[in-house]
Amino acid sequence: MLTNSALRPASLIAFIEKIQFFLSCQIAEPIWRYSRFMLFRIYAQRLRKALLAILLNTARYKSFLNEPVILRGMVEGKKKSRTFRRVKVKTPGGKTVTHYKRRQPSKAKCAGCGAVLAGVARALPRKIQNMPKTKKRPTRAYGGVLCTKCTRKKIIQKARK
Repeated sequence: MLTNSALRPASLIAFIEKIQFFLSCQIAEPIWRYSRFMLFRIYAQRLRKALLAILLNTARYKSFLNEPVILRGMVEGKKKSRTFRRVKVKTPGGKTVTHYKRRQPSKAKCAGCGAVLAGVARALPRKIQNMPKTKKRPTRAYGGVLCTKCTRKKIIQKARK
């Protein structure tokens, strides 16, 4: 509640100066990244915190005066599509944040019959680069290209010719 002393002109001027100082604090990210609506949200958030800090006069809200406002929820354009899968991760601080991870590639298929190949790594190219050769594909003839049935047929055809 506001008391009579809070409505005096001197305290009102101090109140306005505090709010002006609070609103002039730096934004964590460049302003040009935000639309007018987002800037309004930033300043409304700051004003709310300033009013709470001044009216309640508590240390909890005073600490907000020096903190820059960081808006969450605005992601890069490339992350808006579903190219990346969204994984909810809980941080040590107790917050749940969204991590964007590349989707797993599809399984390798046989060039002859289209069956899924066994023994072929299903990972992103950068992970396959670091794998040993024996983990990437089978070492037999046509390994990683044809399944065992198609390989057998192909070898028999070549032998008969």
